[in-house]
Amino acid sequence: MNNNIRGGHHKNSKNYGKYWNSINFELAKGTKAIEGSRDTVPTMGTLTLGNYNIELTTSEVSRLIDELSQAKHSFRVAGSIGQLNTNNGTFIK
Repeated sequence: MNNNIRGGHHKNSKNYGKYWNSINFELAKGTKAIEGSRDTVPTMGTLTLGNYNIELTTSEVSRLIDELSQAKHSFRVAGSIGQLNTNNGTFIK
């Protein structure tokens, strides 16, 4: 199940970065998704990025969304105020 919001493979995907075509999320099923184990919370699914497969809980997915959203915003703001050139370094909040 490819849940890539951009539809997966693009003819110009090389323009989007080396991991573009490898990003995927597969929902967990069965006991792992419903109950987890005695020591863990249920797994939401597995994020694939390149050669990495990372099982994530709903809390971890939410944290990733928040972190990446903030990173994207910070990058845009830093670029707009000229903080991404080699003389100034990267913007730090």
